Amino acid sequence: MLKTKEGTIFYFGYGAHRSAELMEALLGRRPDGTKAELKHYREYVQYWSAIPRLVQATLIDYWHPRERFRRYVIRPKRGFSVQGVVWEITPEERMLIGAWELNDGTWVTNSHMMIDREGVGEVMVETDILEHWDNGLSLPTDTKLFLNSKARMCEVAQQVRIRFGI
Repeated sequence: MLKTKEGTIFYFGYGAHRSAELMEALLGRRPDGTKAELKHYREYVQYWSAIPRLVQATLIDYWHPRERFRRYVIRPKRGFSVQGVVWEITPEERMLIGAWELNDGTWVTNSHMMIDREGVGEVMVETDILEHWDNGLSLPTDTKLFLNSKARMCEVAQQVRIRFGI
């Protein structure tokens, strides 16, 4: 976990994690955030059928396959960039996001990189990337914030927060 000023962690949120509402549902508060662009990465959509079975077994606690769960993932790709928000969070909140994202290496991996925050300058951030699994990834057809129901995403985020005790 990368710590900065007084225990603050800069977390790069992409996809639905650009949403202040989702972050508030997950963390129980609305953190400060700044728009940012992550260069040399590309955003993809991963559909339920392309999610590893071990991960599906965990997600099934929150999502029924008929809900057609899907999510954004990012992978390194020169010449592309991903729009997002750099959130200022605590180490405990980062652990909660890690639990939400299943970033134990089973699905995505915690990664560190430099990013340019709009109007603020460069900062080292953490985010979750898909390193080892690229089967069945699709390019997004549009740039909508939520691939799943926003209300359902926020509901599940609150359940995760309660389950993990923050």
